[in-house]
Amino acid sequence: KMLPLLLTATHCGLSIPQRRPHRYAHGCGLRHWRCSPIMSSGADALTVLSLPGQPSPHLSPLDIVHALCRGLQHVHRPSEHDGLRRVYAFASYECRMALTTRKGAVSGVERFVETAELHTLPGCLNFALGAATVIDGTQTRGAIATVPVDVSDAVPFRGPSGFELSPPPGEQQGDVRTERYRFQLQQERRPPLEGCWMVTSILPMRE
Repeated sequence: KMLPLLLTATHCGLSIPQRRPHRYAHGCGLRHWRCSPIMSSGADALTVLSLPGQPSPHLSPLDIVHALCRGLQHVHRPSEHDGLRRVYAFASYECRMALTTRKGAVSGVERFVETAELHTLPGCLNFALGAATVIDGTQTRGAIATVPVDVSDAVPFRGPSGFELSPPPGEQQGDVRTERYRFQLQQERRPPLEGCWMVTSILPMRE
């Protein structure tokens, strides 16, 4: 009989999951990683310097989603748009196509930086990762992981153009709103990225 485990490790002062999964019984092929909520603090910007920048078989789905969210939270550290460049590095071709509405997928990272739409993730106030659900791979595809992320951001006063915005119904400027995003990843089965998890989609889960 297997007992649920919550596995955490200290990384740059944060509680993050280890890569060892918990497998539920009944042979259903589902695995779960759990992660404690990750909130913003004054020291968070320094942790960006140690985030992974390229795919690796040693990174779990939660490792990757945490790195992308933390990098987008401090999108211009250590250099301008580095958070978006990290997303490009971990995104599959299909994901790059979707995030840029087919404008920057084949034109390189700089075009991706100019056109990628990541909603409230860049510059967000804080974020919290939920449990990762993993479906085992088959003979024709790698394993698939889904990670929900709650992202909190202030209702903006002005848009990117500088014009004043009207807040959505029921909200006021300066309020904090939270949106849930779904990150989906798939494990590569062939070289040169064999064993690496790549992000296949980042979607806001709006009603």
